[in-house]
Amino acid sequence: MPGATVEIQQGCASACTQVFDYFPPDRVCLAPGARVLFHSATLRTTFASANLRGSQIATVVDNTDSIGTFMMFLHYPQWIQYRLRSAGVMVQDSGNPRAILGADEFWMHGYRVCERPKDQPPKEL
Repeated sequence: MPGATVEIQQGCASACTQVFDYFPPDRVCLAPGARVLFHSATLRTTFASANLRGSQIATVVDNTDSIGTFMMFLHYPQWIQYRLRSAGVMVQDSGNPRAILGADEFWMHGYRVCERPKDQPPKEL
């Protein structure tokens, strides 16, 4: 998306974190207090069991997806990879711990502070 910028005003979790792969730091801003949550990719599997009195019973299991996690991890900037590895997030056989990074960490790595007049709402996409 040429010329597009991303504003993170509050929270950015899960798939939202992929903006750090697609956009360089000068095209992403984080508002004071914004937080970014990282976790391993999960693979949702549904197991259908026997039909009981006309009702199908299904069990849903969420497992970490090591290939998906590895692919996401490789696309993050190196400083994010280091932070996640240090926190045990997206590390093989670590389960699915989470890490929350504050806006100030991103600002230290060249991301911008969102600056917008208080009375101006964010643009909807």
